[in-house]
Amino acid sequence: MVETPASALTIDELAGTGIDFASFGTNDLTQYTLAVDRNNEHVADRFDELHPAVLSLIETTIETCRELGVDTSICGQAGSKPEMVDFLVEQGISSISANIDAVRDVQHEVKRKEQRILLDSVR
Repeated sequence: MVETPASALTIDELAGTGIDFASFGTNDLTQYTLAVDRNNEHVADRFDELHPAVLSLIETTIETCRELGVDTSICGQAGSKPEMVDFLVEQGISSISANIDAVRDVQHEVKRKEQRILLDSVR
């Protein structure tokens, strides 16, 4: 599980141990990256999985994993957000886990984004 900035920043070392996949735990990764307790009413409004620092860690981790032949996935509520889905598909994530009530919307968003990527590559 990639749940801390340290695990994201050292994913190449983790991949060297022979892992087959890396899964993002976005709730913890966001909390530890931004130093924001999502359960603390005084700062919870600053909890943002789409913060540039969190996205940067996810992006570089997916890129490194792809180069090393390690599949990537995401779990947690972030995988149900359309903006996050677009970002993840663009980065080349292997799979997305979503809340049961959002699965159909996520499937539609993945399909839409993949079609957009294919069209852009042909142009």
